[in-house]
Amino acid sequence: MKQKAHRLFLIILINSLIGINLIAQSNYYVLHGDTITQHKVLLQKPYMNAQWCPVYDTSEIVRYSPSEVSAYMTEKTLFVSAEIDLHGERKQVFLELLVEGSIRLYVYSTNLKTFYIAQKSGHSFVFLEDSKKEGVKTLREQINDIAGNDETAIYLRKINLNHNSLKSAFNRLNHPEKWYRHTVGLGLRGGVIRHSLTQSNVILDILKKEEFKFNPTYSFTSGLVFDLPVDPIRLVISPQYTYYSFLASTRNANADAVVGLFTDYNLYIETELLILPISLRYAWHAGNFAFYAGGGLHTSYQFQTKTTLRTSEVLNGPGFLAAFHTTKPIETRRKLHTGLLLEAGTAYKLTERYQLHLGLIYTYLLTQTKSIQSRFNHNTHQLQPSLSIIHIL
Repeated sequence: MKQKAHRLFLIILINSLIGINLIAQSNYYVLHGDTITQHKVLLQKPYMNAQWCPVYDTSEIVRYSPSEVSAYMTEKTLFVSAEIDLHGERKQVFLELLVEGSIRLYVYSTNLKTFYIAQKSGHSFVFLEDSKKEGVKTLREQINDIAGNDETAIYLRKINLNHNSLKSAFNRLNHPEKWYRHTVGLGLRGGVIRHSLTQSNVILDILKKEEFKFNPTYSFTSGLVFDLPVDPIRLVISPQYTYYSFLASTRNANADAVVGLFTDYNLYIETELLILPISLRYAWHAGNFAFYAGGGLHTSYQFQTKTTLRTSEVLNGPGFLAAFHTTKPIETRRKLHTGLLLEAGTAYKLTERYQLHLGLIYTYLLTQTKSIQSRFNHNTHQLQPSLSIIHIL
């Protein structure tokens, strides 16, 4: 009894493995309703595969017509038999399936030309025409007509008549739930930047060992957002304007000296700059929400910078106590600075045309200034929460 049970289990296991193998099979053809996997189907020139299903059968190549084979696959390329109307002539050919879904995209090749054909489920084939011809609609309008003026067609960006552009467009059209990946947007951004400085190197002619104490400061920022899809990620460019000022101070005390009780050094940094964060994002969708994370480069141009070292010296002499104040400007070594950024946030689809983005960006930036008698280097850490409203183009 146990032996029969073992045999039955073995037969079921073998049949299951055979079934899995057939499902995973990427080389087959369907001849008169039968799926055949024993022979190799060949991938040849596109116009040849559009006419015949070439099968290597033991020692020779057998060509099956579209009336004999309903579909065949070779090297992950699927061809299906279909009857089309080309230049007023009805003919049965093999169409290469480029995109599967509610709206399919096919390509049909001859030795002279490549044709792209779309088909909505339950409808007839529609040839996509070159929009450069006079009186021909744009490809976006043609696809919109095929989709039945579906609202999801707004996710189609500029489309060209080639494999990659059309495949990307039809994949977006068939997967509107991934709305954040597909849209081209332009919007406004506003936020607050928390600036925090850490000292990397300070050398002054009379002060070499003291450390400046930096107080973090805040600034408001505003600008534009260019939100561009680069499937399956996004390229985000956001030129912004901001102004901020810093105060850093230290004291050199010398209580033992008769003259010079102490000296205060106050460093003032006032900066007006244009910042340009460029990042790549990857998004996860959850209904009308999309959660994203990414990173990139941060560039800033300081078109106006004022750095000043103010010295306040208290002197103690015979019978008097005096204070002297001096101011020395520090020149900017360079105006263009670069750094790295990390970001995360969420996007919410308000309507088909508008999105709300709430993000958090961390930036590490190296800045340098100098004067004839001193060199002052500092690293800038920036934390920017921002709010953006994006309009879908």
